[in-house]
Amino acid sequence: MLSTDFIPITNTGSGAIENDVQRENKSKPAVATAQLGHIAAFVRSGFPQAVLLPIAPIDAVGVASSLASPGKSPAMPAGEGKWKALYGWRRGADPLILRNADRQGANCGLLLGIVADGRQFVMIDVDTRVDTDADVKLATLMSRVAIDEVAKQIGRPIWVRYTRPGRCAILVGIAADQEAGRKREYHLSRAADGEPLGKVECLCNGQQTVVGGRHAYTRDLIWWERTDRPGQRYRAPTAAQIPVLTDRAALDAIMDGLMGVFRAGGIDVHMSRKGAAVAQGDKLEGQLPPSVDLLVRLLERMEHDAELDRGSYIGIMRATAGCMQALEALLGLSEEDADRIRIAAVEWAARWPGRDGKVTSFEAELFKWDEDFAQCDNKSGWNLLMEEARHLGLRDIVNESAAEEFADFIPETEPAPSGEGIAA
Repeated sequence: MLSTDFIPITNTGSGAIENDVQRENKSKPAVATAQLGHIAAFVRSGFPQAVLLPIAPIDAVGVASSLASPGKSPAMPAGEGKWKALYGWRRGADPLILRNADRQGANCGLLLGIVADGRQFVMIDVDTRVDTDADVKLATLMSRVAIDEVAKQIGRPIWVRYTRPGRCAILVGIAADQEAGRKREYHLSRAADGEPLGKVECLCNGQQTVVGGRHAYTRDLIWWERTDRPGQRYRAPTAAQIPVLTDRAALDAIMDGLMGVFRAGGIDVHMSRKGAAVAQGDKLEGQLPPSVDLLVRLLERMEHDAELDRGSYIGIMRATAGCMQALEALLGLSEEDADRIRIAAVEWAARWPGRDGKVTSFEAELFKWDEDFAQCDNKSGWNLLMEEARHLGLRDIVNESAAEEFADFIPETEPAPSGEGIAA
């Protein structure tokens, strides 16, 4: 018997469920209505309000370009049918904001790796390439493999989120007394020719994912299925039925098993993870800036004109994140200094004046920093930023950097051996 906590999309048979959803997706304009109550669906299904976020509807109108990505960005109503970015969303949203946003058709987001009411959640996101019909066919097969393998390893039914053909995401829990850890990415490619096939991500501490509402690109309803009830679609899973893993190591073991299955099927896997090279001090020193102050001054003085190409923009943002990772790993980085670097990087990105009708904003760049640049394993750092400083003629900063000795900034206390503190 299905729990009464479940909120089915429709009460008819499985064939009719699919037809009803398809008919609604194709015939209705994608304007969220109060009747949908995507956030309420998750509250009723047992998810703590403290980890639920209001996400701007897909057709939301932003206030003064403050909305980074409708359908995906944490946001709150701003009156007159408009929405504005929800600052500090990692601390959660006020219940009144949640309720008001839900009445105005907000999508529902879920904070990951945050303990509330004795639970914390992480997500395995199968983000495969779906550009062509052939891509979708292969992506659908890969998603099916992922679902079957994860369910087999966990040994019980799992809940799967569906957003668009070929893609899926699996929600699991980690014991509340354990650290969920950081985001990890597994990049996939065809072994025969190296053709990229997308990636699988473990979305963890400090991230959010959209779990209910309408998808930003397809404009279709997001739905959930439980693996032992195929064809029955639900707006929300039941929190109590999300399998809980003992610790992060158990999640990593599941991912290792899944990647082994992909490799056996002719797919190459390359893993990248923020902080993966923490023990490799020699490599990180090339990313290390002489000081936080010098890094911030450089970002404040760097130009960002309309002619800067996208590759250079991405390189500078990733290099700045790489500097932060090196500072954190080798020296320790205070929250205050981390925030100074973060704001300086975002302000630099937001200084872009726009081109060909495209513009940006502080809020849009902040979203990209938090969701992408700060989460990835960035191999570049200070050396790349120095190349940019030389190109811009910032000789005083280049000279000051050259005068600093990295050894003066290495901690006096020797780092613990790489294996210390790892449970057997």
